[in-house]
Amino acid sequence: MKTDAKRLIKRGGAIVCALIIAALAFLFFTNDFGLVDLRKTSVVIGVGLDRAGEELELTAQLAVPQAAENGSETRFETIVGKGATVAEALNEINVRTGFYPKLVFCELILLGESCLDGDVFATLDYFYRNEYTGLTPKVAACKGSAGEALSRNLPLGVSATDAIIRLLSEEAERSANVSTVNLRDVGANGYSPSSFCYMPYITTDESQDGESGSAQSGGSQGGEENSAKSQGEGGGSRSEQSQGGDGNSGQGAESGAQNEGFVCSSCALFSDGKFVGVLDERLTFAYNLISGEVRHAFLRCGQGDDLLVMGLRDCRGGAKLALDGDSPTLKLSFSAMARVQDGESNPTPESEGRKIATEEELALCRAELEGLFRALFDKSKAFGCDIFGVRTQLYRRFRKSYEKFEGSILSDLSLSVEVKLRSAA
Repeated sequence: MKTDAKRLIKRGGAIVCALIIAALAFLFFTNDFGLVDLRKTSVVIGVGLDRAGEELELTAQLAVPQAAENGSETRFETIVGKGATVAEALNEINVRTGFYPKLVFCELILLGESCLDGDVFATLDYFYRNEYTGLTPKVAACKGSAGEALSRNLPLGVSATDAIIRLLSEEAERSANVSTVNLRDVGANGYSPSSFCYMPYITTDESQDGESGSAQSGGSQGGEENSAKSQGEGGGSRSEQSQGGDGNSGQGAESGAQNEGFVCSSCALFSDGKFVGVLDERLTFAYNLISGEVRHAFLRCGQGDDLLVMGLRDCRGGAKLALDGDSPTLKLSFSAMARVQDGESNPTPESEGRKIATEEELALCRAELEGLFRALFDKSKAFGCDIFGVRTQLYRRFRKSYEKFEGSILSDLSLSVEVKLRSAA
């Protein structure tokens, strides 16, 4: 009897297991796993926002996969919706196309120049409230129209969204060439006690020639116009920061302009949600050295016969507030291993094999960095913008003195700069 009961239990258990496996297999082969039905919706990979009077223009860039039998690659299309808010603009796209643009796969939110006049958080409010968007899309501002930027035709059929996302990659960020942020970063920084946030400021190759100063809307000074023309002051090669190239020679001037790529080496600054100005290439580079996690950067030092390019590794930057009575001081510190990359006017086999930074070369690099950090500090005071998070540090570390210094700390702040460099070999 016991043997028969055991056999029955084993047989019953096997049947139950088989039924469970069959049920799971049925669910597996009939579930869509959250994949989007392209016939009923549209996959939005990037969104551009512009203001046209009282209306908001939303340009959605869609990825449209082609049928497999056609052997075609994914096609990218743009659709424009208008409304008083982002939600109304998206609803208009639904009304006009029959598709509801889902933002689950959205990777980029691009703010046009016309959107920088108001409160940036009022513009981005929908994306924080929408549970399907998430907080990971990268956020950037651009010169001119965001809709036109996303509609550009780029070489090799790559979409404008993909090109910008590639330029805002982690590798570019770790080389101090760009200041990449997402929705989470913008919100966390903007609603901190410092009320400061930033995002990359995107221009096109055609607008960079002779227009370094004009790209720095409202906040740039004449000194930055000249400095932006110097590659070393911004750090990094511009070819590493630009995507795309010239148009085909057989096309007209307009088509050629459409094939221009993007440059993301500047940084837009916001205080209390209001746009205050743009850091040029050199000051963006300096800010990234202080605030970012930089692996390897290149810095041009000196000029003429003293010109050389230094490679900086193991970079460590920081900004720390110190209070000494009624005298708040910002201590900017930076340390790195430095190595000569190139730049000698008359290289010899001995000098080429050396590449070890001498004390004179380290001093030249140190002076260049100190000058950049002081220029960045002066620019932050001119903008009235808490770039270094001073009020946040005051709130967290000196709570008892917060009310006393909160309103005046930026104007009363003094600067201390410490740069430590050692030869990489």
